[in-house]
Formats: sequence, C-alpha cells, structure tokens
Amino acid sequence: TIGPRDGAYAITTQPGAGAVFAYGAALGQSDVVISADVTPVRGWAGLIFGPDRAYRFFISPDGRFRVHQGAQTIVGPTASNAVWAGTNRLSIAAAGQRVSLYANGTLLANLDLPSSLRGTTPGFVVLDGPQGGEGIFDNLTIRTLPR
Repeated sequence: TIGPRDGAYAITTQPGAGAVFAYGAALGQSDVVISADVTPVRGWAGLIFGPDRAYRFFISPDGRFRVHQGAQTIVGPTASNAVWAGTNRLSIAAAGQRVSLYANGTLLANLDLPSSLRGTTPGFVVLDGPQGGEGIFDNLTIRTLPR
C-alpha cells in the first residue's frame, strides 16, 4: 500500500516486493536540500533521487544506512550512531553533481553523480526485508540553495 496514513505518508510492502517508491514533481534547480522525517518500521526506508531515480538512500530500524544505485550497492549496510531507532531526519544536499547524505544533521556519505538533480524527481522508497517493508514519511521539505 502507498498513501496517506495518520497525517503522514506510508509505504508498506509484502516480502519479495523489492524496492517500492513514490515520487513527486521534477526539481527546477540543481542546487537543493531535500529533507524528510523517515521512520523505518520493517526492512529499509529512505529517499530516492538522482537521474532516472537511480539513487536510493536507506536507513533501517536497527541503526544502519545503505546507498544503492539501481541494483548496485554503493555503500553497504553500515552501522552509524547518527541513525536512531524510530524517526530520523534524512537530508540530501546537492550542489551541482556533488550530493551529500545526512541523518539527523550528521554527514554519512558524499556521492558524485553523472549529472545534477535538476529535472529529476525525488521521492520516498521502501526496500523489503524478510517480513516485508514499511516506512513512514513526514515533513518533506525541498529548499533551493543560493547561487
């Protein structure tokens, strides 16, 4: 299921569904900060971004993060004190082709993309685990950075 739940946005999947995502309108600028409160309930939950929505920034309920580009893992499951149990504020800060990924204000990774985020469509993503996947998303903000 994908849609509103209790004033937030939720994605719930069955085991074996893989990655399921929902996304919005295309970005009009390349230098942006995209942030949302993300609560991974089961499996992995996070933000999807970049050319062809190929990049996925996930967190898990047990305090790990990972980054995928399509089917390829860029950053494997990595434990971080910056990823808390419960709700986390995830941010993607893009300046040109450089993208920095944050959890609760702490830098987790930098990526160099093949192009900027201008014209791409960011969104929410859930990756299932053995019991399926579920993520709750709230307080999405997209801010353009000064040039």
